[in-house]
Amino acid sequence: MVSSFSKGQTLLISIGLFLLALIVRLPYLGGYMTIDEVKWIEGAGQFTLGLSRGDLFATYWHFFPGITITWGEAAVLWGQYLTSDAPNLAAFVEAQLDDLPNLVGSMRLAPVLITVLVVVGTFWLARPLLGDGSALLGAGLLAIDPFFVGHSRIVNGDAAAAGLMMLSFLAFAGLWWQQSWRHAVLAGIMGGLAVLTKLPAPIIFAWLALLALASAVADRRWRFWLTVLVIAGVVGAVTFVLLFPAMWVDPLETLRLIYVEAFNVGELGEGHDTFFLGHISDDPGWLFYPVAIAYRLTIPVMVGLLALVIWPWFGWRKTTPLQQKTLLALVAYIFFSGWWPMPALKSWIAT
Repeated sequence: MVSSFSKGQTLLISIGLFLLALIVRLPYLGGYMTIDEVKWIEGAGQFTLGLSRGDLFATYWHFFPGITITWGEAAVLWGQYLTSDAPNLAAFVEAQLDDLPNLVGSMRLAPVLITVLVVVGTFWLARPLLGDGSALLGAGLLAIDPFFVGHSRIVNGDAAAAGLMMLSFLAFAGLWWQQSWRHAVLAGIMGGLAVLTKLPAPIIFAWLALLALASAVADRRWRFWLTVLVIAGVVGAVTFVLLFPAMWVDPLETLRLIYVEAFNVGELGEGHDTFFLGHISDDPGWLFYPVAIAYRLTIPVMVGLLALVIWPWFGWRKTTPLQQKTLLALVAYIFFSGWWPMPALKSWIAT
């Protein structure tokens, strides 16, 4: 049974989800610091100064490229500067970067706000696909999931990129419900933002291509699905360029640096020293991720996984074809995004 909320109820629920997700992420934001955040915050300083000086190429600071988060951090720095007595922006930013322990809390507002909006967006985009009740349950669990909350509270792109990729997927899947161009456009925008946030995110467009292919095989509307896929891809590329100032002045060099630093400096696809099952290795084997994921599972997630296992036998007939298709696609997406063959990809590109 698909529950239906009124417009007023939907608005109140959206506000409630926003406040819930925000409340669990705000406490003690400046109470600790992680090592990766130093690079991200320094990058925000470089980005901010590059904008203020008109040196747009300086807005490239890492191959991540981390731009979505960095825009938020730059806005925070500008706001703080306007309320300070610093003689100029450069002096203010340099002083702030010299005192990272006192700066990190405010810098974390950027990923916090992005992931809070992701929670609300998930609710809205999942409603027509899964029903109001299921969308509310999923968004509510996403709002309070400890692992997702923890990553949402640090200056890093992982949580934001994962959330934006999910919004891109749900927006594109919305074409199963309503074949409107705005779903393809929204999928492209969210996908472009995800790519701007963290480097592994481009795989979302490979996933959209698979969704389009599967849909075209099912309904034989090849021209329609090719068209919406092209729209999503073009909008994603435009989003990437419009929000990345370095791309405005030297796009080829910016892309070259992303490629070179990702595959050489960042050693994309290479292993890192990992302590696993009593041994230190740069290749812990295929068992590492299932075990690591198991340690991060909470009771609600385990209950949800159990429900997913028994659903085909007891819940299949109680769901609509659209819900069935969406749930199967969600499960497939989890495996697709979790087991993406990055090492194999690097070997293929290198050859």
